[in-house]
Amino acid sequence: MQTCFRTLLRVIAVIAIFGIGVVSYQFLERGVTVVVNNATGDEITDLQIMFRGGRKSSPKLKPDEYFKTKVQSQGESDLDVEYVDSSGKRHSAKIDVYLETNYRGAIYITLEPNGKATWKDNVRYF
Repeated sequence: MQTCFRTLLRVIAVIAIFGIGVVSYQFLERGVTVVVNNATGDEITDLQIMFRGGRKSSPKLKPDEYFKTKVQSQGESDLDVEYVDSSGKRHSAKIDVYLETNYRGAIYITLEPNGKATWKDNVRYF
């Protein structure tokens, strides 16, 4: 009987530790992953991703390269993307997604040859 009780306590302890680990991991993984793919056909420079409370950047992206980062907005926000093409012209696009502090997921942005940006997202609140 005493052996069963000890085994039960060990199982409960393992489950509790696992549960604490899962909850901690979710809080550490806050933010939205943003992936920007350079499909312009040329190198781009000065890539900027702007959102409420911050900015992420990459100095350059070669054709078909991508830049991946995590953003954590400080309240309600959308994304703005800017870059300079190979001819020196600055392009900007408003990425029409809705972000808040506790949102998670990913946004996939493709920079097109015509200077436009397309995107897909699976952002949600946790």
